[in-house]
Amino acid sequence: MVSWVGIAGVYLAVRSVVLHPYARLHAVAPIFLGESAIAGGLTAIAALGDVFRLLIFPLTLRVTIRRPSAPSSARCWTAGS
Repeated sequence: MVSWVGIAGVYLAVRSVVLHPYARLHAVAPIFLGESAIAGGLTAIAALGDVFRLLIFPLTLRVTIRRPSAPSSARCWTAGS
């Protein structure tokens, strides 16, 4: 039992030394580095508004494939002949 505690202690010590330069990087998205808290809050409110809008009026995603626009490998081989 003591050996596992020692291994865990060594692991946590090495991890903290290696990750120390990046200590608060996981808490903030890179795009918000240097921005004010108000800008982050307004962005969060806008994102939540989009989420609620999509919950009330969900978008239907459709896939349409039209034959003339679909790429064909046969056209590549016959184009030069």
